Amino acid sequence: MEAFDLFLQAKDLIRTFNDTANAKETLLRAVRLLDEAIARDGKFALAYCWAAIAHDNLYWFDYDRAPARLQLAESCVRQALQLAPDLGEAHLAQALVFYHGHRDYPRARQQLAIAQRSLPNNAEVFSLTGYIDRREGKWDDSLRNLERAAELDPRNFKVLSDLSVLYDLLRRYDDKEQLYDRIVAINPAQTDYWHLIRATTELEKGNLPKAHQLFDQIPPKYDPNGAATGARVTLFLCEGNPQAAQTALDACKHEGLVDNTGSLLPRSFFAGQIARAQGDWALAIADFNIARDEIQQKLRDDPDNGLLHGVLCLINAGLGKKEEALAEGQRATELRPITKDAVDGPVVLTRLAMAYAWLGDNDAAIERLTYLAKIPSGPDYGQLKFDPAWAAVRGDARFVKIVDQLQPRFVRH
Repeated sequence: MEAFDLFLQAKDLIRTFNDTANAKETLLRAVRLLDEAIARDGKFALAYCWAAIAHDNLYWFDYDRAPARLQLAESCVRQALQLAPDLGEAHLAQALVFYHGHRDYPRARQQLAIAQRSLPNNAEVFSLTGYIDRREGKWDDSLRNLERAAELDPRNFKVLSDLSVLYDLLRRYDDKEQLYDRIVAINPAQTDYWHLIRATTELEKGNLPKAHQLFDQIPPKYDPNGAATGARVTLFLCEGNPQAAQTALDACKHEGLVDNTGSLLPRSFFAGQIARAQGDWALAIADFNIARDEIQQKLRDDPDNGLLHGVLCLINAGLGKKEEALAEGQRATELRPITKDAVDGPVVLTRLAMAYAWLGDNDAAIERLTYLAKIPSGPDYGQLKFDPAWAAVRGDARFVKIVDQLQPRFVRH
């Protein structure tokens, strides 16, 4: 096979890895294809660019947080720029590594500006710019850039997924559903993925019957990275059926599952929540202890991961370890303050609010939820209305008011 054919195969895998049974293996396969392409053509700068993107995605999405993985991404970018200093795609790859690998938004923007000179209508330049806007809380700019990206490349799976996520964070559910309708019409190959997205949207809106109906349309074996199982577990818990949630978890072959925040978490964390919903405190403690060990192991490799510290905060709360929980919550909010990360910051603060609720401090939980309900990337209506994890504060009139404020006013059935 020619080097260019190998490159095209790898590029397609990288763009669609989220819609595959094992995203990590899909990205590693793309790396192998690109390594083979480069072996056949050592001056193939574009292959180095996409190899950098593959390594970067393995690092960013927590499939391999070893420093060596990030170094591979950086090495590929350097090689691409050495071979073709003016190649727009090389500067785009460099921007991605600055953004994902170092959270260095200014240098990422500098590289995007260079890339745009030779790629003025490249959807992924606009998409990545929109992602950085999002992190910095520039929501209007993010919306404009991501919608422009979707206009430029309406069949690009990743670009459309990026826009879908933004609508979700902004709680613009009608816009998200219209995008879904358009996507399914032009990309029928990804129908299962978008059925999953639509089902989770209905769950966020609190439309449990519709969410259940949509989940029933998804093939049982379709479970990319455990995302379908994670969503089903949440649905069953919201429906008050923890036994069904346990059955779904038992049927899952993945060791880690993607939760409603997009985080890849150990199945023991989900098991602990199910046991808690069943009132089986001994089992919940056993599961949370396993989850605690697994998260602590991840943190040894990635100590500055604020999302993981946020999860550990909640696990410690589930174990009744108040001091440890609040210390982890404080660490998480320091690592991911909303002022510097408008996407992950609210996720971390929501976990801290839930930890306070589990620990019996309703005032502290309500104080944080009052703020979170007013900003993008905070908790959704369905989660607060139905998830048993919020049962401790559900009877509080202040909590009821927050939930009412989040209720979608226009719901398509």
